[in-house]
Amino acid sequence: MDKRFTGLIFLFLLSFILFITLVVFNKQITTKLRAREETDPSVSKSLILAWPLNLSADSKSESVIQVVVRNAKGGKVANRVVNLTTTLGTLKETSVNAGASGIAEFHLTSDKPGLALIKATVDSNVPLTRQVTINFQ
Repeated sequence: MDKRFTGLIFLFLLSFILFITLVVFNKQITTKLRAREETDPSVSKSLILAWPLNLSADSKSESVIQVVVRNAKGGKVANRVVNLTTTLGTLKETSVNAGASGIAEFHLTSDKPGLALIKATVDSNVPLTRQVTINFQ
């Protein structure tokens, strides 16, 4: 009977210490155990999409360009500033915050025919490897 009683007291004390440890150190434990999401943009996984790719060079027809900022695992990265450059035409926006969706949207028009090469950078220092061309006729 004494061995059982001693064992129950030991089990109670061990449970009590575990409970107090979890209550006191709860925030530190959960931040250490939580999975971390990658927030660094990937230059090869990020996308540049445009539609339409062929349009009139009349300063009215516009192509919508979307830059999807992704991390190395392919997940979207939120709240990054995306800058766009073009070799032909006029961009309505040159710098856009990707926001919570990780997508930045731009608009391009041109009054001269030719091929516009579109390049994007994220946070002013990460040039994306993907590019898109738009043909103005």
